Amino acid sequence: MNTQGDSAPDRNPGTNTVGHLDEAKTEPSTLNLKPATGQKPGGQNGGQPTPRPGCPASGCGRCPRAAEPVIPQRQRLGLVLNPETAALIQAGLEGIAAAYRFIPERDAREMKIRSGDVLRRDLPDLDVKMITNFGTGEAEPILTVAGFRALRYTPPTPVSGHGDDCLVAVADLLLLGIYDLMGVEPVAYSFENYGRLFRNVVPAAAGQLSSHGYDRELPFHIDNPCGWLEGAEPAIVDGVTGKLSPVPHYLGFVGLRNQDAMGRPVATEDLPFVPVLAQLEEDVRKTLEQPEFRIEPPASNDTCALVGVPLVVRKGRQTLVRYSGGGDAVSGLTNKARAALVRLNEAVEASAHLAEVVAVEPGMIHVFDNYRVAHRRPSFDPGELKTARWLRRCYAATALAHGRFLDRVHRPNEWT
Repeated sequence: MNTQGDSAPDRNPGTNTVGHLDEAKTEPSTLNLKPATGQKPGGQNGGQPTPRPGCPASGCGRCPRAAEPVIPQRQRLGLVLNPETAALIQAGLEGIAAAYRFIPERDAREMKIRSGDVLRRDLPDLDVKMITNFGTGEAEPILTVAGFRALRYTPPTPVSGHGDDCLVAVADLLLLGIYDLMGVEPVAYSFENYGRLFRNVVPAAAGQLSSHGYDRELPFHIDNPCGWLEGAEPAIVDGVTGKLSPVPHYLGFVGLRNQDAMGRPVATEDLPFVPVLAQLEEDVRKTLEQPEFRIEPPASNDTCALVGVPLVVRKGRQTLVRYSGGGDAVSGLTNKARAALVRLNEAVEASAHLAEVVAVEPGMIHVFDNYRVAHRRPSFDPGELKTARWLRRCYAATALAHGRFLDRVHRPNEWT
């Protein structure tokens, strides 16, 4: 364990963790989490993927992969910082926040660099390398960093959607510092969240199927799917507006509050696409790679549908996915594409019990690869609104130059 004080500039190059989050995470029974449809007692479906409807038995020939157990690989990098290191980092960030009145849309680059410098100074080398490797896209697709305490003062939850960002600058700095270690760039979209870099994930609107909703389950999906996959396919060009901006490569959250009316943490479920795709027949996967699908923008996106794109894109050894579950958000343009989409939806449901269950507690950082992981959130009762669930969310991209700007000089992190 690395214990540091202000007078100890030399730091232990070993790991700073006092436990792996897979061992320390809350038991699913204590989370506001609905069981997966069709899940057997114990949540494992006997270790087997669910056979396709009408299949009399596994290994029938029509389900060539049904007899193979889906063995989930470790999908999450989890760091739990020791209290001394976490306190040292937070003190450094509090000093930065007190010295500057940052506006994230204007000052994201300076916030990211200053926070990154603090993390590099105070984190052990192995932790820095682990986070940096996560940002290459070649490691596990989910990262959680815990051990930071809640803010000294957390304002009332801004259920209107927006508040004074300066009051939560330390939380924003934490996430942007992680992005600096990852080597990625924070990014906003003009057609979502009014172009603001950080979104308040709060229970703002009953009946809304978005991060501002609460009384409806938000099904498995990736965020902002109506764009091209950065680094994996050519830029998509619209005949009217020109080059589209990419789908956000990473989603990052920092917790401010996270409990329902009963005081239970509200879960985020992260489902890597690896076990989902493993259940699909080869011809289905090939169909999903064809440009035969239409994707509607989510409720929070004021943009146009994406027509004639694949849902699955190969990038080296990895397979990336556009996905939006529930309703008619995705549709096939041919009979074969529609049948393949049905199988993909079935595979997602059959794999739901393999999702990583994360309760993003105050001070916790939670980041995942939006191209390799779908996520969902259960419905919940927010209780008293001024103390309701509140996460801060920020997207990230591997390169800002990949997108299209409205005003690159004054809003350098906003794509359109």
